[in-house]
Parts: sequence; C-alpha cells; structure tokens
Amino acid sequence: MGKQVVRASLKQGHPTFVYGRPITPQTSPAKLLIHQEFLAKGLTFLHGELDEHDKLAEAVSRVDIVISTLPGPQVLDQLRIIEAIRVAGNVTRFVPSEFGVEEDRITPPEQFHSFLDLKRCVRRPTEAEGIPYTFVVGNCCAQYFLHVLFHTYDSQADTVIYGTGEAKVVMNFEEDVGTYTVKVADDPRAVKPDSHNQAAKKCHISAGAVSLWERLTGENLKKVHLSQQEIHKLSQTFLNETCVSLYFLDFCGPDTK
Repeated sequence: MGKQVVRASLKQGHPTFVYGRPITPQTSPAKLLIHQEFLAKGLTFLHGELDEHDKLAEAVSRVDIVISTLPGPQVLDQLRIIEAIRVAGNVTRFVPSEFGVEEDRITPPEQFHSFLDLKRCVRRPTEAEGIPYTFVVGNCCAQYFLHVLFHTYDSQADTVIYGTGEAKVVMNFEEDVGTYTVKVADDPRAVKPDSHNQAAKKCHISAGAVSLWERLTGENLKKVHLSQQEIHKLSQTFLNETCVSLYFLDFCGPDTK
C-alpha cells in the first residue's frame, strides 16, 4: 500500500517525503527499482528507523500530513509516530495504517479479536492526543485477496469456495485506495470521521468472483468447497494469511456492516 500512496501523492503534485530504511547492497532489485522511480519523480527520501525518535520527529516536522502504511506486524510501531507528531506539533492530519475493515463496527470471529485490538491500541491514542486524523477504511484489497483466492503463485492449486460462496465482499484496487487516501488526507471535510473507500460496483460474492475470473481468463478452475465448520476448525489451529483471507471472504456479509 505504501508505494500506491506515494505514487498517488506524487501524481497529485504534492511535495512528498518518505521516512524509511536506507538503501543498502542487500536491498532487493524490485525495491531498488521502485526507489529509483520515486526519486526520479521528485520524492524526498529521509533515512531512519522508527525507534530513532529524534530522526523521526525531525522528519515529521518537515511535513503537514503524515500517512502511515506500516504492515500488520508493525501496527504498534505507529505509537512511535504518534509521539513524534506530538513532539513536532505541526501536523495538520494523521492517517494511520488502516485500509482494511472498520474494527469498531464489525463483530468478527473470536480469533480476530486480538489482531483488531492491536489496531484499536493505535486508534485510541490518536483520538486522545487530539491529533487531526482520518481513518481510511478500504475493506478488501483486491490484489491481496484475489492472489490468495486464485493461487496466482501456483497454477496447479485448487480454487477454494469458502462457506456457501454467497457472502458479499467489497474489493478495491490498491491503486484506487492509495489515490483516495491522498485526496481525503488533504480534504478538510474528512477530519476526524472515518472515510470509507467503497464503490458499489466492486461488491462481489466469492463464488461470483470465481465465475468472473473464469470468463475473463478462459480457464476452467478446479473448485473445492470449504464449509464454515471447517473454516472455524482451521482458524483454531493456525492463523496465517490464507485464514485471514478466507475469514473475511466468509464473514464480510450484512452482519458485519
């Protein structure tokens, strides 16, 4: 999501800064290409780690808007960003790394409570600190979920229909979420309320998405069905990216709105 937000910010003509680890000989070729692309478009890259408080506060002091795109395992590191914003004292908007479901409004399976509680640990200090903020709710990132659903990394794998396959989900293209995020971050109407990035025509049911994929690609996918009971049993054994995806595909129905 970070590269999509950066691309959108540069495309919309904003002076754009990225705070991150420096490029080293160990940096992957793919990351190096993205880095070079952004520098050529005018990006200012500020080197540092999240635990380097002075560097982070100095970086924050140079901008008006802070958008975090940290991944799930680093959710609580955003507390360092909040502290840097407090010290800098100049930030007019903070957009935490959300982009998924609205954790304060859904009733997920018990296995997800601990993960969503981590995100609430960022929301509550953001609200309490009095920082102008916007929470962007993007629901399902299409590339991530479709990558898992269709096993694009393994053409021989079965395509799983989760539950009845009738649960409706909202899947948004990551580039659209990035564009929307930058727009609302600079929109005074979006201060404090949650901003939902939803498009009615992007609602799909998981079985319907499989049928659409077959029509578009001409493939005849081998499908297997996984019941809700089987999903529950799997989630009690382990919680990996596949389980995260299948749970949202199975439970993002009307009762989660």
